[in-house]
Amino acid sequence: MDVFAIARRAKLMISGDTGPLHIAAAVGTPIVALFGPTFAERNGPWSRDDIAVSRASRCFCHYERRCRLLQPCIEAIGLDEVVSAAEFRVAGRG
Repeated sequence: MDVFAIARRAKLMISGDTGPLHIAAAVGTPIVALFGPTFAERNGPWSRDDIAVSRASRCFCHYERRCRLLQPCIEAIGLDEVVSAAEFRVAGRG
C-alpha cells in the first residue's frame, strides 16, 4: 500500500511540515499540522477546516536546516495542545 492509499483511509493526519502531510492534505484527509521554524500561512495546510499548531512566531531560524535554540521551537509544542487540536479537528470543528 502506498502513502496515498494510507492517507486516503486515515481519519486524521498529525504531522510536521513533511511530504506525507501534504499528500494527506491533497487527498482530503483531516489535518493537524505542526510547524516549528516554518510558517503555516506559507506552507499550508490549505483547508479552512484543518488546524495548524505553530511556533514560527517564537523562532529565530526560519527555514534553516538546524535550529539555533537550545530547545528547538517545534519541541515547544506540547502533547496536550496536539491532542486538543486533534480532538477538535476529528469532531469537525476545525
